[in-house]
Amino acid sequence: MSVTIGTSATNITTYSNGKFQLYYQMWYTQQDIANNRTYLHRQFIFRVLSGGSMGSVRTTVSATGMPSATRGSETFTEGIYVLTSNEGWVNHNSDGTWSQSVTGTVNFGDRYIWSVYQETAVLPTIPRASSIKVNATSYNVNGTNKLTYTITTASTAFKHGLIFSMNGQNTSEISVAAGTKTGEYTIPLSLFAKTTTKKADTCTLTCKTYNGSTHIGSSTTTFTLNAVEANFKPTIPAASSWSITEPDTGSATGITASTANTLKSLSSKTIKVTFTTVQNATIASAKITCGSKTVTMTQVSNKQYQGVIQHAESAKYTISMTDSRGFSATAVSVEGTLYSYVPPTIGSITLTRASDTAASNLTLTVNGTYYYNATTKTTSTPLVTKDLLKYAKSTSNYPSVSTAQSGNPITTTKNSWTLTVTEATGFAVNASRVVYIRIVDPFGQTDTAVVSIGPVMPVLWMGKETIRTPNLIVHNKFGIKDTDSETTINGSTFESLMYKSGTNIRTVGGGTTNQTFAAGVIGSGTFAAARIPNLDAAKINSGTFGVDRIPALTAAKISGTFTRTDNSYKFPDGTMIQWGSLSVPNNSTQTKSFTTAFGTKCLAMWATSNQVGFGAVSTIAVKATSKSQFQISQYNPAGASMTVEWFAIGY
Repeated sequence: MSVTIGTSATNITTYSNGKFQLYYQMWYTQQDIANNRTYLHRQFIFRVLSGGSMGSVRTTVSATGMPSATRGSETFTEGIYVLTSNEGWVNHNSDGTWSQSVTGTVNFGDRYIWSVYQETAVLPTIPRASSIKVNATSYNVNGTNKLTYTITTASTAFKHGLIFSMNGQNTSEISVAAGTKTGEYTIPLSLFAKTTTKKADTCTLTCKTYNGSTHIGSSTTTFTLNAVEANFKPTIPAASSWSITEPDTGSATGITASTANTLKSLSSKTIKVTFTTVQNATIASAKITCGSKTVTMTQVSNKQYQGVIQHAESAKYTISMTDSRGFSATAVSVEGTLYSYVPPTIGSITLTRASDTAASNLTLTVNGTYYYNATTKTTSTPLVTKDLLKYAKSTSNYPSVSTAQSGNPITTTKNSWTLTVTEATGFAVNASRVVYIRIVDPFGQTDTAVVSIGPVMPVLWMGKETIRTPNLIVHNKFGIKDTDSETTINGSTFESLMYKSGTNIRTVGGGTTNQTFAAGVIGSGTFAAARIPNLDAAKINSGTFGVDRIPALTAAKISGTFTRTDNSYKFPDGTMIQWGSLSVPNNSTQTKSFTTAFGTKCLAMWATSNQVGFGAVSTIAVKATSKSQFQISQYNPAGASMTVEWFAIGY
């Protein structure tokens, strides 16, 4: 049991035997709050009751908190005697408390020894930590809103420090001068730096109390902070900063990077954007909408995302995005010109001889809807270019770009153009000509036709044999007819065929081969490389095959398709393996980055310790979390860090 000391004499311990009483008394006269101390009085009293007396004796007194005292021989009769006393400052504990267990002993000569062991004396606690409160329970955080705080302090000499903290994000300590009882504070957006998945959270305000430079206590109060959407919502950059590419159509269409010009149903846009968020928020979702199509964008790096709209039906592309707090950015759109598309078709075809013995002229018109460069608005860049329109003198497959003959387009309107090709060398008067035509545009749309011209025929004219060219025969996909339109012969074929590639090789009626060879042309000698329009087995049948027709196949060129570093190996098809080692603390999970980020994704990972022996046994787990990062965990009974080697495969 304890006794609280007051400002008047308080009996802490008492002893009585009916004739005599002993008192141990305490009281205080002032408390120094600033210095955490109290001015305390103590005294030991001997009281002789009525009828009691004690002869001449020497008295020795000792008591807690007071010096021992010895008095000379005295005679004690009825009355009160102060045997010993003292007074002075006593220091309180740092929390303002003070208590003391009291004991005392009195010796009256050799006849009486009275001992007192009794109570614990307690002084009133000196207030130390100041208290603090704010003027509301909830605040909207927009970077300018303020809260008002009020400090209740035990001493105007105390100084204070204020710290705001939310979810582990703390402000630096804000100094408040001694004597200041109230103030304002502008709540910073940065308090949300670690609150990235919620729009509101609880904030704690800690008030630290200082006596001089000594921290003597702290108190706290809590309230709610709400993120204001206008100040925390993420942003999508202006369309001018987007990366827009069209891998499926290429530059031949005139649809270039950072433009939204679209060829309906054929354009495929890849759009890459870097978003901006506030106070460490991440991207929860990002989407591209084009007409009725919406695709989810995927992360490329940090806050850069990309998405692909396949076969767009609209030229307006809108990006929307929501961050990890749930705030949505204002959608941003870009709109270009939408062009309709009609596949190219071969219109009229004319195949004529320049003269009785000269080369043939081929003229054809290509129709369709063509896309012109939207920047210059010219008609000199049609969708079907000269390198993609071919005519072939072959009865087998249509030739590839490298061997097909082509001509420059003459553009007259947006929807048609004409190609004229004249052969450099003529052919025999008794030979026929069949030309197979195929046009291809950048989207792979094609149209084909076949046109032919017959041989020169002998006729009697004015009594003498002469030579003239018969009516032109046109063989196209609609049939065969003469130019006078008098006769139509569907399904006709020609035995005579001329295959010409800059040589004097020809076939004449009946299939007999008549060869006229120039130096280095096909024969029993050298097989000149320049005479091979298309390299296939059917054309390699005799003689020497010039090795200059085969691109040099060397180890250097093969290895050039593979990429190797000290930590990775990449195959021609994009598959990549990579490896590495790192130290992983015991009982921990680490997030690490791949040496080289995979282009699309990581397919699988493995990891193991590179240490051996029973003492090195550990449990290791690893998984890829994205195409650029992975997580790895390690535990072993020894509690030590382990060097772990990892291996990953992806593309």
